[in-house]
Amino acid sequence: MVGSSVVYASGSFDHLGGLVRHRIAAIDFAGQVTPWNPDANGIVHGLLLRGATLYVGGEFTTLGGQPRAGLGAVDAVTALPTPWSPVANAPVWHAGHGRRRDALRRRLLTVVNGEVRHGVAALDPNTGALRAGTRGSRAGR
Repeated sequence: MVGSSVVYASGSFDHLGGLVRHRIAAIDFAGQVTPWNPDANGIVHGLLLRGATLYVGGEFTTLGGQPRAGLGAVDAVTALPTPWSPVANAPVWHAGHGRRRDALRRRLLTVVNGEVRHGVAALDPNTGALRAGTRGSRAGR
């Protein structure tokens, strides 16, 4: 994920460029890991940058030291968690995972904010509330 002056990286790493970075980091265009460090306690599978907010999905329960159940958002400049905090009961996978996407589709976002969703859910980027009309796919169940 490319920001205006950095590339955001996510995965299952604990160190990057010789620095402690738990599963999410920013790398400048010179290839140096930046001080930016939102510190996820589980694997981060997906990132979405929208303005100055980086939305994060994965298998974590904390992000920036704050409770977050698989979904969260951090300030793209300060790395501080935002109030955006929907709740997913299963690991969240970004739709761009190609081959893995189809194999994982059945377990993607089974329950979000207490409502059943199969395959996909759309969330309001400001409040984290489920958007109307996103029931998700029933295919493959």
